[in-house]
Amino acid sequence: MEIAIYCGRTYSLVNACNSASGTVLDTDGASKWVAEKGAGSVLIFGTDVAPYTLFNYKEKNWADTPIFKYIARGGVVVWVGDAPFRFVEINGEKTEAGNVFPIRPVGIGMKIDNVESTAVGAFLSYNQAESTAPVPKSDLLIPLSVADYGANTVYPAWIYRHGKGMFVRLFDTPNIDWNSVMSVVNGIEVLGSVTIIRLKNYRKFSNNMFVLPNVKVGIVLGRNDVGKSSLLEAIALLDESNRPLVEKIREMKDSGTVELFAEWSYFRKDLTKNENYPGFLLITPDITPSVHLDPYLARRVAEVLRGMGINISEIYIAADGSVRVVLNDGTDVPLAALGRGYKSIIYLTGMLLEKRPRVLLIDELESFSLRPDIMPRLLDLIIRSDADLILISTQSSDVSFVVPAVAAQKNIETAFLILGTKGQKVLTLPEAVRLSQNIDLRFLVD
Repeated sequence: MEIAIYCGRTYSLVNACNSASGTVLDTDGASKWVAEKGAGSVLIFGTDVAPYTLFNYKEKNWADTPIFKYIARGGVVVWVGDAPFRFVEINGEKTEAGNVFPIRPVGIGMKIDNVESTAVGAFLSYNQAESTAPVPKSDLLIPLSVADYGANTVYPAWIYRHGKGMFVRLFDTPNIDWNSVMSVVNGIEVLGSVTIIRLKNYRKFSNNMFVLPNVKVGIVLGRNDVGKSSLLEAIALLDESNRPLVEKIREMKDSGTVELFAEWSYFRKDLTKNENYPGFLLITPDITPSVHLDPYLARRVAEVLRGMGINISEIYIAADGSVRVVLNDGTDVPLAALGRGYKSIIYLTGMLLEKRPRVLLIDELESFSLRPDIMPRLLDLIIRSDADLILISTQSSDVSFVVPAVAAQKNIETAFLILGTKGQKVLTLPEAVRLSQNIDLRFLVD
């Protein structure tokens, strides 16, 4: 990775060039850098006034300026200081540019002291104590720090993805920690390869962060009562539609904060509030009918199950509103009369088809009473779903290796998160296979 620091003749709030080390560029050098570089390069603004040659906003839309064309090609800009592009340098003079960047700050100049790092900021070892020019919370941004501004949440430091690259805004006060800046610079290129979960003040988790490889499927293992179910339920609570199920299980109102960063999407929620991120689906061992099988969905479920080789010919809604199942030998029975395994696979398939979740959370998969020959076929359906992330908790060593075996057939990687009362461990599949020859993975962590 190539890194350069721009040091201009003028600045607004910050001149960090005395702390910087490495390749230092003046205006001409910075112009050449953004014209020639792209992916694999980082331009840090040590002074917080951009030269007009890089950001000629009077002549072009912001996205068509040289600096944003550089970002679109894969370059990274790290902005340290005042509100981005609030001022530009024209012929050596600092000039007010106005609100020309799409993310506009709030409360400029008003000092905010209650700044805390997000899970992403903590992963990058970014520490910021105060802010004077945060921006409103936005789905366009990945925050590195958050703060309260009145009744609203604001982002003092953040990442804005643009094209193949990104714009990173860091410290907006004169109190800059250059080591923290460089920690972000050196760590940002790996963000796309990790999934980050953090729980604060939630049941057993006081302040716990879990970092997994950016895989589609994660298997959560551990002894009894280490928090496997709590972990999945906390993530599920990002979506308010899961709250009745969680509260039915726990019979309590939950507090705390949950954060999830996956596939370049960031979610954060104070669990006492009704903020909602649709697209999370929690499936628990108590798989009572939590999906409404209308005639159309019943036909779709039957079609999928026939394709999986399940002993089901038809599913339909009877005149009295009950769900009935026709087996391959013609037997016509009410769904209520079938065993737990049949009910589980019918309702689980119905949930997947109806909800089409972006994050799928399955707790204690072995408790669904599925026959050994059916389990791989169901897992194939689950893994082929459109979900970006699938987390499956289990106490079964059989399940913990059937899941990655099925995933491997689809060239989908898996990772193991092993929880203990005193810590955690993350394993890739090869590591898990090697260690499991000598130890039960559930007991790997105390």
